[in-house]
Amino acid sequence: RFPEKPGERAFISDEANLLSSATTETLRGELSEVLREIAIPIVIASIGSQYDYGAGEMSIETYARRLYDEWGINHQRVTARRRGVGRAEDIDWNKGILLLVAVDDRKARIELGVGFGREKDAICATIMSDHIVPLFKVGDYEGGILAGTRALSQMALGETITPPPRARWHHEVMFFLI
Repeated sequence: RFPEKPGERAFISDEANLLSSATTETLRGELSEVLREIAIPIVIASIGSQYDYGAGEMSIETYARRLYDEWGINHQRVTARRRGVGRAEDIDWNKGILLLVAVDDRKARIELGVGFGREKDAICATIMSDHIVPLFKVGDYEGGILAGTRALSQMALGETITPPPRARWHHEVMFFLI
């Protein structure tokens, strides 16, 4: 079983209620702009636990892949000319992005469409470890999702990814150490 798929251009399925309505609207606007500019959808899904969907024994990687496929995140067959081929031919084009957060399981996953190949895996690992996880660790799920989604947007657009925000507690600890 899977969470309910977000509607067309809704981009977000927040069943764990991690995002405020203001953040949801901000993200929808930003993700709509990415889709308009480069035709790569970024979809966010938050759930309580994989167990709620009968997937508790599954790895987060497997569940994210299955959710990505179930929702059909930008899997299209398009006619295009590939470099070195003189004629147009049908090719599979699958360059969507899914950010899945299973808050009660304390797990998250960035799942890329196969059209990315393996070239963006290291960037996604850095986004997860530098932009998302530090904020999740201090209980700021909304901030982690926002920072991670913005970094994923920059990656999709081919832009330089801005440094991650520092968790608020880091500044307070540094203040006391000085």
